[in-house]
Amino acid sequence: MDKNWVNRYQNRKQSESEKLDDDFDLFMQMSEYQSAVDTERAWQKVNSSITKKQSVTSYLMKIAAVLVLGIGILALSNYYLGNTTEQTIATFASGDALSTHQLPDGSIVTLSPHSKISFETETFKAQRHLQLEGEAYFEVRKGSNPFTINNKSGKVTVLGTSFNLNTSKELELFVTSGIVQVRTKQDSKKVTKGEYLISKNGMLSKQVTDGTNLMSWKTGHFKFDNEPLENVVTYLEKYYKVDFVLSRSIKKCTLNAEFEKLPLEEIADILSTVLDVNVSIKPNKVKISGSGCD
Repeated sequence: MDKNWVNRYQNRKQSESEKLDDDFDLFMQMSEYQSAVDTERAWQKVNSSITKKQSVTSYLMKIAAVLVLGIGILALSNYYLGNTTEQTIATFASGDALSTHQLPDGSIVTLSPHSKISFETETFKAQRHLQLEGEAYFEVRKGSNPFTINNKSGKVTVLGTSFNLNTSKELELFVTSGIVQVRTKQDSKKVTKGEYLISKNGMLSKQVTDGTNLMSWKTGHFKFDNEPLENVVTYLEKYYKVDFVLSRSIKKCTLNAEFEKLPLEEIADILSTVLDVNVSIKPNKVKISGSGCD
């Protein structure tokens, strides 16, 4: 170190020429620090600053990861939901009157009053499955797949045929053309044209009949051959949509008659004349009484 620097430092004075000495200026600046630099404390400040920056960076990265995951889940949900075909259930129901409907495969269904069918629109043409509640007449169009009707009593399967099916209580079936397969948990039978089948406690039995009265709810054609009056009125009720009330004394009286689409008043006259009974027609109700049968 130059001895002149020491003297100059002690005097704290510089001449004009000395002010041009850059090295001495640097010496003067460094001499202003009164104590040694605390390196440990300085490192702790630097390290603390670095740690805070890392902590903030880590937190931001976590937020970014959650956002990316959320967006990914949302995108996948939209994709799968957008590509999922929801099954639409079609329902045809009749009120107080008959109703006729054409199914997607071309088959025709006529519903008895207060009856209903339902099926999946997207799969019906391929599977031809439907559910029946009540009574209906089916004209099934032939197809490569069987036509299946499910109900609370069993299952009816056909390819191409026509038949009347009543599921109001236990299963009743009358076939007008073709062959129908009927299955319950306990039994299975094939039913052909002109045969009438009934299910009782899951067991199936069939008989041959002309089916006139079984179809009368649809056709209005009735044919009774020594039929007890209590059975006669069950068919009349379906077609005329009224309740028949019989006195006990005439329930077993038998009727021989045939008629088609007659007004209710004319039906009352026929019963009164043939059976010698009193018939009273009121709104939604017909009362029949008499002394009995010979």
